Amino acid sequence: MKRVFQTVTFHFVCIVIFTLLYSIFSTHFEKMSNEKEPELIDFLFLGTTVQAGVGYTSLTPITPLAKFIMIFQQFLTLSTNVFLLYLFTR
Repeated sequence: MKRVFQTVTFHFVCIVIFTLLYSIFSTHFEKMSNEKEPELIDFLFLGTTVQAGVGYTSLTPITPLAKFIMIFQQFLTLSTNVFLLYLFTR
């Protein structure tokens, strides 16, 4: 049960950190609808969907920096999932 709590906490912390990173670099993203500037809820949605492995969002990275941040979050999520699979299947 301790590992489950640690895993959930880790993913929650990652979502919060990447939501803040995405909002700090908000000029590097644009909404698909181009109606208005992205809001904090848009970045929270982005961070959550990337961390969950879904990847669907209404924001598009438009600079290499934004793409790198998203790739880093995806890599972090993938490596965590692979590590957890290794632990639970031993």
